[in-house]
Amino acid sequence: MLPTLLAHLHHLHDWVTWILKETGCTFLFHGPWFTGMDMLVTCDPSNVHHVFSANFPNYPKGDDFSEIFDILGDGIFNSDAESWRSQRMKAHSLISDRSFRPFVSQSTRNKVEKGLIPLLDQLAKQQVAVDLQDVFLRLTFDTTCYLVFGADPGCLSIGFPTVPFAKAMDDATGALLFRHVVPPAWWKLQRWLRIGEEKKLALAWEVMDQFIAQRIAEKKEEKNKSRSHEEAPRDLLSAYIDVCDDLHMVDVGNPKEFDKFLRDTAMNFMIAGRDTTGAALTWFFWLLSKNPLAELKILEELKSLRKEERSCSESVTLFDAEELKGLVYLHAALCESLRLYPPVPFEHKGVLKSEVLPSGHEAQPRTKILFFLYAMGRMEGVWGKDCLEFKPERWISDKGKLKHEPSYKFPSFNAGPRTCLGKDMAFTQMKTVVSAMVYNFHVDVVEGHVVEPKISIILQMKNGLMVRIRKRASAFPGPFAKAMDDAMGVWWKLPRRDLKSMVSAGLITLTSSTYDLPEAVIGKRTMNILCIGHGGGSLPLFLASKIKGAVVHIVDIDPVVISASIQAMGFPASSVKTSDHIWVTQPAYADSLLWDGIHDRLFLYGSDAEDFVLDNPYIYDLVFIDAYDGDDIFPHKFWDPHGPFLKSLENRLHPVHGTVVVNLHSDSEPFTTETNDYSFFQCILPMGRYVSQICRAYREHLGLAFCVPVPWLCNATLVACRGRGLCGGEGLFVNRDMVLNTLISKSHLVETVLDLPFPCLQYIKRGFMLVD
Repeated sequence: MLPTLLAHLHHLHDWVTWILKETGCTFLFHGPWFTGMDMLVTCDPSNVHHVFSANFPNYPKGDDFSEIFDILGDGIFNSDAESWRSQRMKAHSLISDRSFRPFVSQSTRNKVEKGLIPLLDQLAKQQVAVDLQDVFLRLTFDTTCYLVFGADPGCLSIGFPTVPFAKAMDDATGALLFRHVVPPAWWKLQRWLRIGEEKKLALAWEVMDQFIAQRIAEKKEEKNKSRSHEEAPRDLLSAYIDVCDDLHMVDVGNPKEFDKFLRDTAMNFMIAGRDTTGAALTWFFWLLSKNPLAELKILEELKSLRKEERSCSESVTLFDAEELKGLVYLHAALCESLRLYPPVPFEHKGVLKSEVLPSGHEAQPRTKILFFLYAMGRMEGVWGKDCLEFKPERWISDKGKLKHEPSYKFPSFNAGPRTCLGKDMAFTQMKTVVSAMVYNFHVDVVEGHVVEPKISIILQMKNGLMVRIRKRASAFPGPFAKAMDDAMGVWWKLPRRDLKSMVSAGLITLTSSTYDLPEAVIGKRTMNILCIGHGGGSLPLFLASKIKGAVVHIVDIDPVVISASIQAMGFPASSVKTSDHIWVTQPAYADSLLWDGIHDRLFLYGSDAEDFVLDNPYIYDLVFIDAYDGDDIFPHKFWDPHGPFLKSLENRLHPVHGTVVVNLHSDSEPFTTETNDYSFFQCILPMGRYVSQICRAYREHLGLAFCVPVPWLCNATLVACRGRGLCGGEGLFVNRDMVLNTLISKSHLVETVLDLPFPCLQYIKRGFMLVD
């Protein structure tokens, strides 16, 4: 099978996964007789439980493992039996120390605040593509160095400096995989000749040893100069030096032996902390980019910790490790990412005595057992038919609590007595990074970028992860955001309450009617919008800026309004058209800079709205009507139940989720009761007497309608729609509470997906009335 293995080496993980699916989770790999490469490959949870827990003493790492990973020396990952037990006990006591955990939390937060956030902020301003995997590996290199050595090498900083130790770690992990896929005699010959991958590994080894030796010397000097031990050292290397008298597994009186122990310990911690966490974060953000709804749920959960609204002028928001512990969906999403993309894709064990495994396969001393963790997350028999889906909900119980999955089914942090000591530390670091990035920024994967696993002992991405960063608080990406804010003032915040009400009611209703709003927001789905009445242009500009998939048609008959909008409100002149020609055929240079990605989705027509609806062929998902005559009266032709406008509008709406939103004016708030009695409208002038007729007209043509007052204004928002999703099914009796509860359930989603600077719920719940 060795030639076949080499032929499929470029997609090793998926190839082995396919074989395991075909063979029932376990198969025997036969290498050439002279190579000693026979391996029992498995992803059967019962085998994992037996080997890692039930009969743990019979399955050590073994001599083969320590020979392949000789760069780790006699550290905890390579050791077995009494040496392993002694090292694990000491490592456990240091990592679980009360002073160390706050040290981890605070040092990670400091690095995120002073290193990661400034870098992302700069990248967001420049709008340049960056390899996010490189960013995370630099971040975790710095944080791990600080935890192990108490020093930050500054690998993560603007300019991306080259740090030899970090590059050496990359070279070493790549070379170590080579030892797994060729006969031992072959790589040992390369090592002896110092050629190929073994030469690369040897050079990397020298660089890492020099770096660690220098840190050890510095820490010993610090200890000798220290006159007081009032404050215990917090980094791990200092802690090991400080408790050297308790290290019975090494002769501390022998400087060379003690230095080697410190070197091996530091190397093991560096490999464990830097590569695994960096890889896990990379895959996590790629999965978020493919699953925007999951990102929105995480954002919503984070916003629950920050009740107050955040203005765009405020600095970034960070979260403490303690407050992140209670976030269920965030933890579930991280577990789901680790299930699909475990940082360590395989683990192998030796065998002391022959026995039959739970799967029925015989384990023999001359055969290594390779546990393929990457494949385990892709087995239908283990995780169900939806095993290939990114589905954080599988980790959440019906009561909204986290579900426990046994480590032999989810061995991303190993299982049994060798369960990763740094599991809690890893979650703390990942949650700190994820919360800061998701709350303050949005990550867009560069279109066309190819993502595939790198063939290495650590599951990294072969081509990195090329992304662009956008600040979440800014409606417009790029270096011209501030210029646009200065030019436009605060239009994108929708300062008018009636517009906030229209947006809230309209988008919540659309989302409740089975429309996939998150897909439209990220541009994967087109949302056709018609705005009748241009006003100052703030509503269409808001929609086009917040919803990448929005194509907005604006109709206004008044050329004075259109001209004023272009000159005073900054509305892009290149978007203006008439019924027979485009006023500006190409966008001006200023438009191209300020409105890139927006002006080409805005179409402003100088036309009569009734004629436009009658003549155009478009089908709209959402229609906003904010049109009044000179006497501030809603034109009768827009609500005449027997006129051509409503009949044509009915034909222009999507048959399933089409939604119309109308801004109604009155001299006072029209709703003072939650009944459906419209008689009191008749005393409200000049507009109020028509409200009941308008509501009923739209209800008759579209199927379902409701009305809500605009807080503190003499306006009301009328929403009419097909009502398919709101009614709960064909033939069901529709009542006020049914519709209102459905709308309320979607309000948080709309707020989160659009990153709105105002809450939607207040524009839906107060004074809600169903038109009957």
